Amino acid sequence: MKRESNALFWAIGVLALIVASVGAIYIWTLQPAPPKPVFVNVGEVKAYAGNRRMVLATITLEVSGKKIETKVTERLTRARTTIVGSFTEFSDTQLSTLEGKLALQARIRDNLNELFGKNAIREVLFTSFVISIS
Repeated sequence: MKRESNALFWAIGVLALIVASVGAIYIWTLQPAPPKPVFVNVGEVKAYAGNRRMVLATITLEVSGKKIETKVTERLTRARTTIVGSFTEFSDTQLSTLEGKLALQARIRDNLNELFGKNAIREVLFTSFVISIS
């Protein structure tokens, strides 16, 4: 009798584990896939760091969705003007450091989010970044 109740206990335990696993897998598969990132290529931007040294940067923006992609694309000239204006807030010495470039990326993102709406621009990416020597 004890052996039968012990076997029954284990069988119920294994069955409960199987049911819980199947339920967890089912719920996990119902989760929506994370949205794919949407990018807008701004292209090459020529600006002056602190109105002194020329900076040539190729910029891509990660935006929050297709609507914002359309909005940024339609107003790309205004976005480029805002980006160029952001460079003048930094000296060439600041932009020669990683911290300076990260601060510039944050400034560009903040300025563009003022233009396109809160959290419209997720990331500002530099594909290339060159500062003139003279």
